[in-house]
Amino acid sequence: DRPDAELFEVKLELQAPNLVFFPVLQITLKKPRGLLQIISTMIANILNMSVMIPMVAQPVGYDGTTPVTFESYLMNQSELEEKDREFMEIEDLQMDIIALSRDGIKAAQKFAESFERYNFLWLNDKKEHLENFVTYGKFLTNEELDQLYNGTLDIPKKSPSLEDFRTAIDYYNDLHDEVEKLDVHHVFRSWLRINIKSLKYSILNSICKWSYVFKE
Repeated sequence: DRPDAELFEVKLELQAPNLVFFPVLQITLKKPRGLLQIISTMIANILNMSVMIPMVAQPVGYDGTTPVTFESYLMNQSELEEKDREFMEIEDLQMDIIALSRDGIKAAQKFAESFERYNFLWLNDKKEHLENFVTYGKFLTNEELDQLYNGTLDIPKKSPSLEDFRTAIDYYNDLHDEVEKLDVHHVFRSWLRINIKSLKYSILNSICKWSYVFKE
């Protein structure tokens, strides 16, 4: 519960028609500049820095005349026989970290899918939607829209009343209140924080535009 305790923050933004993570969230190391590649690079940098330790921390009893290498440092510490085992442990640790990273990324991707329920706000055409509402006096379901496009829609035309318009506007007002209450930060697996501030206000802006169409 400590503030700013998460190791990484990723932003989830709307770039219509898609929701996009920055940096990219992929569970493969082949994605350039993706979060998993960033984590892998950080691990490699830490390990590379550890190889330089002999240059700043000479073995006990070092006489200051012969060059110090990583191998000689281990020999002086009687650890050559353990080198392979230690490297294997490090490789196992790397694999564990990458596996945990993939798990957190999958959880964040699943979270992003929850915003698909709002995608009609930027995928549907406002003018066309309003024309259908004015023609049939209600919001058409996805099934009815498919029938309309196929020329098989069989429902009576009906002009909407003022009450119908009020109901439509109330729907968008309620949707606005729902999105307004969303937290802008969501934490997954205690180390990965998703920032949806930009996405939240993009959705709110879209809702306001839809509401205005019916108010007008």
